[in-house]
Amino acid sequence: MQVSIFMDPADHKQPGKFVLYLSNALKKQGNTVTALTNEKDFQNGEWKTADVILIGTRYPSEREWIDMKALHKNIIYICSTNPMVADIERYVVSINHNNIESVIRNCNGIWLKLTLGKYKSYLDALYSVPIRIIPNYWDNSLSLVNSKYEAKEASAPCDIVILEENNSFNTSCWKALVICEQLFLQTPSQIGQVFVFNTPDTNKTSMDMINSLTLTKKGKIRIFKSLPIKDIISFFLESKNNVAFLSNQIFDDVNYGYYDAIEAGFSVVHSSPVLKEKGCENYYDSNDISGAIVQLNNILKTKKRNRSIVL
Repeated sequence: MQVSIFMDPADHKQPGKFVLYLSNALKKQGNTVTALTNEKDFQNGEWKTADVILIGTRYPSEREWIDMKALHKNIIYICSTNPMVADIERYVVSINHNNIESVIRNCNGIWLKLTLGKYKSYLDALYSVPIRIIPNYWDNSLSLVNSKYEAKEASAPCDIVILEENNSFNTSCWKALVICEQLFLQTPSQIGQVFVFNTPDTNKTSMDMINSLTLTKKGKIRIFKSLPIKDIISFFLESKNNVAFLSNQIFDDVNYGYYDAIEAGFSVVHSSPVLKEKGCENYYDSNDISGAIVQLNNILKTKKRNRSIVL
């Protein structure tokens, strides 16, 4: 089968992009996959002979929609983010970057990843197109490293890494930062640095909030934009401090960047029921700040890391 996927050109830098794992899985199944990362790729015309066109993390332009719909009957939207939350954001505060309605109206099918399967009935109520639930594809080939992280002595400070995408209500790093702030106020000597990735480019409010934290005033926060997950993992494998990854997920149970961290031997403090069901320790309730701090302290005391898990 020949597949064309609309994909943002920066996706290879984003930790845990489902569309990358899906593309990889399709290739391993023997399919030919072409990424449409910009209009030049589209103009090359390979999509014209594709058996299916998948709308991933780049939305087609108006011109591209017209051309596709004139030739194609099999255009599928990949739903890898919580559709209900996206619509609520758009309804309440007019956030347009998650306007999946306008995309789905141009498609004749939806592929919904398994961890979002409970929202199929929500989509069924709004759209009269077939909805297929697909596996939570993931493998470590995109972040493959040749070594495993080894925890340091318990007396060593802990660097905390936050990989949330920061592009919606349910993928924000803010609550994780509040957890770090509380831990620092309680036991400042335990925190080395807090590394925040995928910070918004233009959101002044988010930076004002970050700058209000004691962590920032004490020089404990380091802020980065998107980097390839392999580079992030490789950097922290060389750390002289203890390292813990901290996640806070709301209505979206999987950020695949944390799977890569677990595979590399790091401990991940998380609020994901999916990870918990798969035996990933260090779980806390999403709304329980103190519970997250307990889990972070447990990592420092026991130096216990997460076991490898299988999706």
